[in-house]
Amino acid sequence: MRTPVSRTRRRVTALTLLLTAVLAATALPAASAASPRDTALRPAGPGTDYATDDPFTADRTSSFRQDRFGMFIHFGAYSNLEGEYTRPDGTTYRDAEWIKRGCNIPTDAYERQAADFNPADFDAKAVVKAAKDAGMRYIVITSRHHEGYAMWPTRLNSWNLRNHSAFDKNRDIMAELKKAADDAGIKLGFYYSIWDWHDPDFADPATFPRYEKRMYAQLKELIDHYDPALLWFDGEWDTENPHNPWTARDGERLESYLRGLKPGLVINNRVGKRRVVDGDYGTPEQEIPATPVDGQLWESCMTLNDRWG
Repeated sequence: MRTPVSRTRRRVTALTLLLTAVLAATALPAASAASPRDTALRPAGPGTDYATDDPFTADRTSSFRQDRFGMFIHFGAYSNLEGEYTRPDGTTYRDAEWIKRGCNIPTDAYERQAADFNPADFDAKAVVKAAKDAGMRYIVITSRHHEGYAMWPTRLNSWNLRNHSAFDKNRDIMAELKKAADDAGIKLGFYYSIWDWHDPDFADPATFPRYEKRMYAQLKELIDHYDPALLWFDGEWDTENPHNPWTARDGERLESYLRGLKPGLVINNRVGKRRVVDGDYGTPEQEIPATPVDGQLWESCMTLNDRWG
């Protein structure tokens, strides 16, 4: 059982709060073949994904195949709760990035707590230095988790760090991290959740296209403003509370759109349904696979404390 951070120890540095996970990538081919269904979905040509080329040899994945070790930073409005929420009846619930859903925190209450979120101690140079000193070659940070809260000043809604927090309106964490990473020769990528607990248009298939249009626009903002080397998707699975309407076809369209914006972008398989044809690499979680992943490059994402946040 994980012991939450005590109240007396919570004024620790942002660096300590942020460094919670690592990414380890490999470029070994798989021993097993793709299923007939997956094979039938492949485009004409030598590729194993919707990019018409092969991630094992593609120029865009060259650095990914070589770098092999990175830092995963999980950070969002949930961080403001510091792992603990007290219900109106006085009982407490402990969690990290899933605390809103796990504790059934009402949306208005969750929005109120996020209004005083103030990661003023965020130090991009210190984060990048820690990564580089550890031998890491790239960093992936949450731009938006399932709570739908954007950690950059998106123009698509006000549910973001600039417009809904106590953080300095003149600062942009993502821009700071991008500059520090570039200066140090470290690549920067963004985690982005497809599943959204906050947007009212997400769960209803009738209104989902409106949500999808905004999601596309947010991803274009990230590419245009920060030029990430990699996009790390999540939240693509079939689930409820709220209902997730994302389909394999939705993933195919999104991947094609993103490659049109930036052909050299590296994309993980959770853009779709984690099939061998989705994205550039597989994403085994909390494990080092005993055998190569089906027909894909792969990257194992692992936490240090059993929680991503």
